[in-house]
Amino acid sequence: PKTFLEVNKFWSNFSVGLTLQPRLNTFFEQTERIPDLTLSAYRQELGETGIFYESRSSLGFFQKRFADISSGDYSAYRADTYHQLLYPYTLFGGLNATPQAGLRLTEYGEADGPGASTRRQTRTMADFGIDLSAKASRTWRGFRNSFWNMRGLRHLFQPSVHYIYVPDPSVDPGQLP
Repeated sequence: PKTFLEVNKFWSNFSVGLTLQPRLNTFFEQTERIPDLTLSAYRQELGETGIFYESRSSLGFFQKRFADISSGDYSAYRADTYHQLLYPYTLFGGLNATPQAGLRLTEYGEADGPGASTRRQTRTMADFGIDLSAKASRTWRGFRNSFWNMRGLRHLFQPSVHYIYVPDPSVDPGQLP
């Protein structure tokens, strides 16, 4: 079983997190995260533009630990940052649309150790998309249920569609460490 310690500090628009995941049982194969630091910026409006920004960045040191000691453990760092702009608005009085554009930059450090076989790699990746949703509801005020202490019933119908286009990244996933 994985054992980890996670500590988070939250503010209204940001949070910082620290994760430690050491291997305590030497007979298990595991990727240790010692440490993995994360900074998140929650969705917030940029001035009074109607454009919103959110991001998540992390920096971690990872060590692959094998159950079989002869396999050769190895370690490397990974730095990742993702930034996204969104522009929510309403069409036709009830169709919510949120176009979005994001950019991710990830750097994988060169692996170190007897089992290491990867070199330093930097990858960029963009994405473009749109969220569409609508909401309809109906209320039945005459509905009663004494067991659940209910007086009235509301039914919500909220269809949504999320489309995202991700062009080819700068480095194919099969080439990443």
